[in-house]
Amino acid sequence: MTVQENKGIKEAIHKKIIERKALDPEEAYAAMRDILLGNASPAQIGAFLVALKVHEPETVEVAALVRCMKDFGNMIHPATDRAIVDTCGTGGDALKTINISTLSALVAAGAGVTIAKHGNRSVTSACGSADVLEHFGVNIAAAPTTVERSISDAGIGFMFAPVFHPAMKHAAGPRKEIGLRTIFNVLGPLTNPAGASGHVLGVYDEELAPLMASVLVDAGVKRFFIVHNEHGADELLPAGKNQVFERLVDGTVAARSLEAADFGLPDASPSDMMVDKDKESGIRAFSEILRGSGPRALVDAVLMNSALAIMAGEKATDIKEAVKLARASIESGAAIDKLRDLVVASGGSVQQFEKNMNLR
Repeated sequence: MTVQENKGIKEAIHKKIIERKALDPEEAYAAMRDILLGNASPAQIGAFLVALKVHEPETVEVAALVRCMKDFGNMIHPATDRAIVDTCGTGGDALKTINISTLSALVAAGAGVTIAKHGNRSVTSACGSADVLEHFGVNIAAAPTTVERSISDAGIGFMFAPVFHPAMKHAAGPRKEIGLRTIFNVLGPLTNPAGASGHVLGVYDEELAPLMASVLVDAGVKRFFIVHNEHGADELLPAGKNQVFERLVDGTVAARSLEAADFGLPDASPSDMMVDKDKESGIRAFSEILRGSGPRALVDAVLMNSALAIMAGEKATDIKEAVKLARASIESGAAIDKLRDLVVASGGSVQQFEKNMNLR
C-alpha cells in the first residue's frame, strides 16, 4: 500500500469528526502508522479512537488498520500444511471467571487441530489467556521464532500480544484512560501473527459480527465462526441462543442461531456456569475441566466452542461429530497433554505445570 506522506492521524481525525466521512484505506493506514511509530500524541490517539467509536468504521477502514498492524507486527510462518486455527475473541465474557477460549484451543489441539492462540492478559475475565497459561508453566513471553517452532512441531503455540505487536504499547495509555471498548478491542482477534486460516471469534456485541466477517473475508481467512451469546458472552453457551456468522466451505458467509440441542447437549442456565468471581476459582475450574470434571454446564460450553474450532480446523464437517472429538480429547487426556507440549515447546516450567495441574 502506498501511503501519502502528507497524511496521518491529524488529518484522519479531521475527516472523521469534522467532515463525518469514512477514511479511504491509505488514510486509515497512515493514521495507524502514526500510532505505531510513536508519532501520535496521547490526545491524538484518544481522539482517533473516539472518532471511530462515534462514527463507526467501514470494512475498508478496519481492513487497512489490520494490514498496518500486521506490517508493524512480528509475523510468523509455521511450517505446516494443516489449517491453523485461533480462538481469540474481543473480550466480554459474561462469566468473567473462566477462560473458555483457551480451554477450547487446548481441547481442539488435543483433537488434532493446529492451534495458534493469540491472546493477552485479563481484560474482561478474572483470568485472561496469558494469565492462566502462565500459571500452568507456559513461557508466555517466548520469542516469535520459538512460537513458530512450537506451532510447527507441537501443533500448538501461544502468541502473547505485547511480544508480537510491540508497537501497540503507544496506544496502551489512551485506551486505558478512555475506559471504553474501542476499535482496538476488535483489531486483536483480526491480527493473528501466524496468519491463521481458521477462527472461532467471540464478539461482545452481535452487531460487530458482519463487520468482522467482512474483514476476515478480505484477509483471506477460509473458515471462521463469529459467535455471540444472547446473555452477553463472547462465547457459545449452552444457555439460550447463540448467534453465529460462519464462512462456509464454499466461501459464502451465513448467519444462523445455534442452541445446546444443536450440539446434542442439554440446556442450561447462566447460573449453572457461574463460579466464584476470583482468579483462583477460575483457574481451579479450568484445571478441573481439562481433567474431565467440573460443572457440567461449563464443560458443555467448552465442548461447544471446541467443536467449532475442530470444524474450523477441518477435522470434522458435522457439529455433533466435532463434539464427540472434543469430548474424546478431554476424556483421553489429550487436551492436558497438549498443554504440557505447549509448556515444553515454549521453554516453560514442566515442574510448575505438574504441580498446578495436580499431576504429582
